[in-house]
Amino acid sequence: MLLTHLDCDHACGLHQVADAKRILVSEDEMKYAKTILPTHFDNMVRYNKKWWEGIPMTLFAYNGKEGPFKRSFDLFEDGSVQLINIPGHCAGLSAVKITGKDGRYVLLDADGAYSAKNWEEMVPSGIAASRKAQMKSLQWIREMSMNDRCVESLATHDPEVKPHIIELPV
Repeated sequence: MLLTHLDCDHACGLHQVADAKRILVSEDEMKYAKTILPTHFDNMVRYNKKWWEGIPMTLFAYNGKEGPFKRSFDLFEDGSVQLINIPGHCAGLSAVKITGKDGRYVLLDADGAYSAKNWEEMVPSGIAASRKAQMKSLQWIREMSMNDRCVESLATHDPEVKPHIIELPV
């Protein structure tokens, strides 16, 4: 299971899936979630350690060069699934790029964009750890989403996205 970040709406149900074979989250995100001040808004509302404490998680370090900050993690070491650092909303936020054998890809924007409107109009989401990084990440999402090889770019909270099947050649 891949966690794009540890915000409340992405991590508060982890105890229900604690027996998953592997739960992955970036080292950067875990460090950010654990080190922000207890009185900081992010710690009081967005991050609550009880959601993930005691859950066996595998931390990964970005070791590739994909994305706006040239930081990515190749999950299967074959380029098919890349976790790409898109900080701004939070420090260790990861987008997921799934690439088929023909080079076409699907981009899962995580909270780098709440909806397609964010990247289409370059309007950032309201919550940001770093507005400057958030805008750079959003620009990268926009460029990747408009690329001819992009089959679809999906934002986590987009009300326009309906359940459907996306097929890429494997």
